[in-house]
Amino acid sequence: MSPFCLIDVAEIRDHATAPHDVRESAWHARLNVLMSRLLRVFHS
Repeated sequence: MSPFCLIDVAEIRDHATAPHDVRESAWHARLNVLMSRLLRVFHS
């Protein structure tokens, strides 16, 4: 796991404990999934 993934996980946890908007948090989670997939493709 890259350090970037660890940072994303920490941010997701913080966001999950205090979500500002359900739609915004769902979009943020979807964006992080896409970013992690791209990182895996480029690193492999």
